[in-house]
Amino acid sequence: MLRNKGWSAAQRSALEPYCEPFLRSRAVLQRKLRRLPSGWARKQEQAFWECALTAAYRWDREGQPVTCLLTDDGAAYRGISREAGLCWVHELRHLKKLRPSYPLHRRELQRVTRQAWGLYRDLQAYRAAPTPDGAAELRATFGRVFGQTVPYPALQARLRLTQKKAARLLPVLEHPELPLHNNAMELAARQRVRKRDVSYGPRSGAGARA
Repeated sequence: MLRNKGWSAAQRSALEPYCEPFLRSRAVLQRKLRRLPSGWARKQEQAFWECALTAAYRWDREGQPVTCLLTDDGAAYRGISREAGLCWVHELRHLKKLRPSYPLHRRELQRVTRQAWGLYRDLQAYRAAPTPDGAAELRATFGRVFGQTVPYPALQARLRLTQKKAARLLPVLEHPELPLHNNAMELAARQRVRKRDVSYGPRSGAGARA
C-alpha cells in the first residue's frame, strides 16, 4: 500500500523491523516509528497511518471487514475493501455534464443516455432474479453500450472511460445483494453538511475560541 502511494524502496525498508510481530498498540508503534533515523515528516506519518489502519481493518480476523465497498470513486475510499464497486448514479452523471453544440451530437447524447439508463434498470431487475445467463447478457450489453463508436468526440471519450470501469460497475453480477448506487450514504452525509451550513459556526469549543 505504501508502494502504491509512491514510497521508495529505501523508505519502506526502514519500516521492516516494525512489520512483525504486529503491534496492536498504536502508541507503542508511534514511539518506535518516531525514532527512525531518517526522520518522520508529517505527510509521511499521515500516509503511513492511513495504510496501517486500512491494513489492520482488512486483515482483522476477529471482525467482518466489508468485502465490497460501493463509492463514488473518491480517493479516500480506495483500499478499504478487497473489492471496489462504483455508484452508477455518479458515473452516469458525467453524461449529463456534456454540453453538445450540434444537433447530431445532442441526438447521440440522448440516445446513449437512454441506453445507459436502460442498462441500469436491467441491472436492477437482475438483482431481484439473478441467473448466470442474465449476467452474461448484461455484460455483453455493457460492452455494446459503452464500447460503441459515436460521432461526438467528447461523448466517445466519456464512453471509453466508463468502459474501463466495467469491473467496478458490474460487481452486482457476482453479488446481487449489492445496491447500484450509494445515494443513501450521500444523503446522510449531506444532512450533516447542510446543518453545518445553516448553523454557520464552528463545531468545537476550540473553533469558537479561534
